[in-house]
Amino acid sequence: MDIVDFIEKLYHINLMEYQKQLVRNIYHALENGEEIKWLVPPRGGSRFDLSILHGIVCAIYKEQMKGDATKCGIKE
Repeated sequence: MDIVDFIEKLYHINLMEYQKQLVRNIYHALENGEEIKWLVPPRGGSRFDLSILHGIVCAIYKEQMKGDATKCGIKE
């Protein structure tokens, strides 16, 4: 199951297209040990929403990695 489908079913929400892309990018970065950076657009985006999505993806990844949360730091 795709990470986006999992989150939408688990939290009973429908993510917008840019949110789906963000979730997939964060998860992919965590899997590959890449640094995570994101910019909040001046309009039409919310830092709060993006932070929540980042936290959800990290929590799911942490659970899958059996508690390894070292890759879940936010780099801005």
